[in-house]
Order: sequence, then structure tokens, then C-alpha cells
Amino acid sequence: RRFTLRGAAWAGENRVAKVEVSTDGGATWMAARFGDPKPYSWVLWQCEWKLARAGEHRLAVRATAAGG
Repeated sequence: RRFTLRGAAWAGENRVAKVEVSTDGGATWMAARFGDPKPYSWVLWQCEWKLARAGEHRLAVRATAAGG
């Protein structure tokens, strides 16, 4: 099965440089897609996920601001 994971990220006065999604509790990360980020703005992101197996999955998302 395929899923589209979506969310929003914010970096305050900075801009969002990247958003990453993990479907295995943080062991591996994949890049999410998002539009042109601007300071003081929420960024809507999305990531396509193909479910490899049935069972429990631990989803995690992290965003990085410009400048780290």
C-alpha cells in the first residue's frame, strides 16, 4: 500500500531548509518535498511512503532550519 504523509514545519525567523521523515523510529530518514520556504511562515510538506510490510511502524519527522 502507498500513503502520502503530510504536515507543516516552522522555523521562526529562519526558513525551513529541510524536512525528513522516518518510518522506522529514526533508524533511516527520507527527504520530504515542500515549496519555497520563507521566514516566519509555515511550510507544508509531503512524503510518499510505500508500506513494505504489515505491522507496527513508528513515524517521526524532523525539520532543520537554515543555518542548522
